[in-house]
Amino acid sequence: MSSGSRRNFTLTQNLVGGQFGSARIPTEYLDETDLTLSSLDIFDHARPLGLSPGYSIKGHLVILAITDDQNCRLITFRKTRSESGGRAILEDKILCRAAGELFAFDMGPLTMSLYSELGLRVTNAVDIQSGFPGTSRKPLTSIRKLVGDSAPIMPDNVETVFREPVFDISNRQHPYELAARAWAAYFTATFENGREILDQVPRINTKDMSDVVMCFSHLYVRRS
Repeated sequence: MSSGSRRNFTLTQNLVGGQFGSARIPTEYLDETDLTLSSLDIFDHARPLGLSPGYSIKGHLVILAITDDQNCRLITFRKTRSESGGRAILEDKILCRAAGELFAFDMGPLTMSLYSELGLRVTNAVDIQSGFPGTSRKPLTSIRKLVGDSAPIMPDNVETVFREPVFDISNRQHPYELAARAWAAYFTATFENGREILDQVPRINTKDMSDVVMCFSHLYVRRS
């Protein structure tokens, strides 16, 4: 992904209206090779973080969006592991941070991709759809179950944003959709009784899993 084709932007989400329609989230790219110990200091808090992956057309994890209510960062990954230590910083500061939880739609496949492709582990990770058992795993279904009549939802926009997780930097909409998916995860985790509902979901902790267990888990997720 060439740096010349990446442009920072401000996310103006159009998934949920009302008071949330005014959300403006500064969004910046960070290549894994440029990560330093201070690069992710903006997320040094115990509030939830929303995550969203972007995959290549061949299914490889190429970018990860991280957001709270104030900032979003898009972390791009190289095809081969660099010697910069950026991935270790990402794991320490975000994926296995000491306090605070991570939320994503389809968190299971994401944690497997982080491990199998990048060698990264997670702790305190939550699969949002698991908080709404017995319903479709479409993100729109979970958002509707949570929000109800408390805020207007733009269903067509939600469906469009979550249509596919493919990320192509040449597509102008993909960075916005990636950031919007991460924001939707953060929103779901923090809206009214969202925290109470998702507190019932078992946390995913791959940091304490052996390599053997992770390999079997990866095969299970790929087949399911």
